Amino acid sequence: LFDFPNANGDGYKIWLPDTLSVWDVMCRFTVNSDTRDVCRYLVTRGIRLRTLKLHPPGMPHPDRNLVPPFCSLGKREQGYQGDKYDYAAYEEIRAAHLFSQWNRVALLKGGIVWRLAIDSLGEMGIESAVRGPSLTANIFGMWTQLRDATGHLGPDTYIYDELTDADVMLISGEYQVPAGK
Repeated sequence: LFDFPNANGDGYKIWLPDTLSVWDVMCRFTVNSDTRDVCRYLVTRGIRLRTLKLHPPGMPHPDRNLVPPFCSLGKREQGYQGDKYDYAAYEEIRAAHLFSQWNRVALLKGGIVWRLAIDSLGEMGIESAVRGPSLTANIFGMWTQLRDATGHLGPDTYIYDELTDADVMLISGEYQVPAGK
């Protein structure tokens, strides 16, 4: 977990899932580097990360059962074969979804989801990703408590944005087609 200073006062921390990414950041940045610069570096390279914000004490945690509005490419009949018009429609639906509040989360995801988000959003999406957790993280987001070096849970709770499985399916272009008999 990195806690760099932030000139914009966003007050978020950066979490990285693997030691290689941590090592990369430690070699490239100093403790005085701005959080947004570090985040921008990671996002432009498709490196998975989370931006965590301290959850105010006394406020309820986000409800993990509450899901954001659902968007899907829908179901197709058995034997369905897509064509160029279906692909064009998928790109349009994906772009519309990514131009909502979920664009930043897709860019933080890394991998193929990041690649598809960059394809739709271009460089302009990166600036939204480096702002830290969205305002809806308090409602639809996830929360966590971090462990210290001894393995004990710390007293602070952090919130962050996360894509649902439905979001990933939509961004990836997944249609539901029944299997054969």
